[in-house]
Amino acid sequence: MRASLITGVDTGKGLAVAWQVPFLGVNHMQAHALTPRLVAALDSTRQSGERPLMAHPKFPFLSLLVSGGHTMLVHSKGLCDHEILSQTSDIAVGDMLDKCARDILPPEVLNSSGSVMYGPTLERYAFPDTNTLANDYGYTPPALRGKNAVDKLRQRSKRVMQYSWTVDQPLLHPGPGVTPDKFAAKLSFSGIGSSVKGIITRYPGMEDNERRDLAREAMRVAFDHLGSRLLLALRKLANSGMSIETLVVSGGVASNQYLKHVLRALLDSSGFKGINLIFPPPKFCTDNAAMIAWAGIEMWEAGYTTDLSAMAVRQWAIDPNASDGGILGIGGWIKDVS
Repeated sequence: MRASLITGVDTGKGLAVAWQVPFLGVNHMQAHALTPRLVAALDSTRQSGERPLMAHPKFPFLSLLVSGGHTMLVHSKGLCDHEILSQTSDIAVGDMLDKCARDILPPEVLNSSGSVMYGPTLERYAFPDTNTLANDYGYTPPALRGKNAVDKLRQRSKRVMQYSWTVDQPLLHPGPGVTPDKFAAKLSFSGIGSSVKGIITRYPGMEDNERRDLAREAMRVAFDHLGSRLLLALRKLANSGMSIETLVVSGGVASNQYLKHVLRALLDSSGFKGINLIFPPPKFCTDNAAMIAWAGIEMWEAGYTTDLSAMAVRQWAIDPNASDGGILGIGGWIKDVS
């Protein structure tokens, strides 16, 4: 990956020198977080004929970045100030969905996928009836299940109660010595994938309908887990007097229609009906050049360019509290103070 970054950076430097234009490095995850502002700018341009000076949503807002390489909940306070509230401690949710797909999907479905990124194929397999998108997916939010917080998350959906297997819900308890803040900041998805693999190993002759139900249950457990950390963060922010109006969901997994339904149902059933959910169009949810260009535009308009001596780095945090100082902490920035 770093070799690819070096090639891209060196090519960008060469073009900047050849064309006598500024060079500007972009943080990949910052670009994902700013994607809805790109979409709003494009929509406004189509309507007014000129690019707006102020993009929307305005800061602050929450960003849920969900992809094959990243899973994190971010409090986006400003262009270069993105506090990580929760992130995965093992694998990303998109990686977990790909692994589950390899275990659950019949060989003929895998071979017809056309891609090694099997998450979208898993969703289509789990919900083959397009009418499902118009109903409730048979989903009951945790707030309407069980008697206590753990029971609400542990309870299986009604469809899968007929089976002898269970997809384990991760991180139901803080554990000894774990503070509430540390518990809320941690996501984990490897256990879901391991649970699914174990089920398929025990029942290799599983029929098609049961495989579809297993796919649905794996996604439900994963998305409930995401939602649990989202709700913990929203309640903590509300208790501190901070009101959040917008949740942006970006990254490749953001194109999952079931995730959209689950998050909306979770918010509505937990006292957060007023929060606006923004999902960029699928073409902007996955990695794309447009989001990188837009992040560069926003940084340029804020007065930033990058010195040609800057080098590609293997890791680059977006949180200013990180050890490297976040977006502006790695050095190489030139700030226009005029």
